[in-house]
Amino acid sequence: MCENEHLYLVVGCDSNEHHNAWGSTNCNSRGGILVEFLNSSNLEVMNRGNKPTFCSRCRLKVTDITSVAFRVIGSIIDWEV
Repeated sequence: MCENEHLYLVVGCDSNEHHNAWGSTNCNSRGGILVEFLNSSNLEVMNRGNKPTFCSRCRLKVTDITSVAFRVIGSIIDWEV
């Protein structure tokens, strides 16, 4: 719909999926499926680096991701986790 209507799309997601595409230190099958979905939906992951988005006393993980429609990328300035 956003592509058809020329709308910007920004998606914040607490994914619980792991993939190095958004800085996880490991990959799991759900992460691979999510990467395939994002690619097929013309969405780009904005996470860069591996700054943890989930912290507990024994784990640091990158599970929260922000993805955007390709048309939005040029409009984002100084995005941070």
